[in-house]
Amino acid sequence: MNAEELDELLHDIDVIKLINHAGVRVEFANGVWRGKCPFHDVGNNAADAEAATLVVDPELQGIACHECGFHGGLVDFVKKKFSYKPSQAFDYLRNYKTQQQTEADGYEVVTNNKNEIVLKVGERTYQITGHNLKRLNDFSFTLK
Repeated sequence: MNAEELDELLHDIDVIKLINHAGVRVEFANGVWRGKCPFHDVGNNAADAEAATLVVDPELQGIACHECGFHGGLVDFVKKKFSYKPSQAFDYLRNYKTQQQTEADGYEVVTNNKNEIVLKVGERTYQITGHNLKRLNDFSFTLK
């Protein structure tokens, strides 16, 4: 993936929503987005367990933890959070972005695997199958 493709992929992804979607709760307090860093053990101390050491900058899509030293962008976060290779992180972000777009358009992706995609639109469900269908971007459709 070249830099232009990466910029296009990351464009318009809400870093706060993505991090929350990945299971890390971040909240806005005192002018800063903070959350509990998923990348290090906080020990048995109750105060440490609640420490919000992860800091997120939505404008720059930057993520950093002052405790464990993690710092990076969305791709780095997804790679580390899910132990993904770069290509898997790109696929995760593509699918996440497409899911966000589809939800905004009024439909939901229920499943998305190699050969099948199931969409839910209101009360109706649509199954889309295809040979080696890897991403939602691999096809287009119109609901009437």
